[in-house]
Formats: sequence, C-alpha cells, structure tokens
Amino acid sequence: MKRTHKHKNYNNRILLISAIGLLVFAIVSLLNLELDVKENVGISTSKATSSDVRVTKIASKFICSCGSCGGEPLDLCSCEHAVKVRQYIQEYLLNNKSEDQIVALISNSYGGLKPQFEKNTIK
Repeated sequence: MKRTHKHKNYNNRILLISAIGLLVFAIVSLLNLELDVKENVGISTSKATSSDVRVTKIASKFICSCGSCGGEPLDLCSCEHAVKVRQYIQEYLLNNKSEDQIVALISNSYGGLKPQFEKNTIK
C-alpha cells in the first residue's frame, strides 16, 4: 500500500510540473503576441530606432484619412490605413527621401495634412 501512495505522489508531482510548464509557456506566448501587435501598429517600444522616431515625427503632421477614425492623429491611430501609411513613410525614409518630400508624397496621395504644416509643403 505504501508503494501505491508513493506512486500517486510521483504522478501528482509530474502533473504539477507539467501544469506549471504550460502556464509559463502560455504567459510567454501572450507576451510575444502583445509585442508583435505593438510592432504591427507602429507603437514605439523602448528599442525605438532613429528611423522610428522620424516616422513618428512625420506621421504626427497628419490626421488619419481613412474616414472612420474621427480625425485621430496618424502617429497614434491604430487602424489598418494608418499602419499602412506609416509603413510607406518608413519605406520612403529607407529610400533616402527627405522629410519635406515624404510629407508632400503622403499629403498628395492620402491627404490629412494638418493645417499648420500645409504652408511648408512641396507641391
């Protein structure tokens, strides 16, 4: 009978260790998913690069022009359209376009340039 008792304790320990392992795996997976989501919507993390800062600076000159965000600033908006426009800004930066060129390209393609920045825009 003692042997059966030891066997049950061993099985309980294995079950407990397995449950803890699954819990740790689930937490790590959720944390990775959260980081992926933040990166996909352009939210800066503590590892922000100078390019990220430049994208945010340029995007902050615009409001989201998708029509369903109610004029949300482009640098803060998380809709699919805003993410796409920020990706275009990133691509233009990687292709060595100047800030003024990018503002003009985005303004001419999508609109949404805030009035205080319109006077400095290349047409």
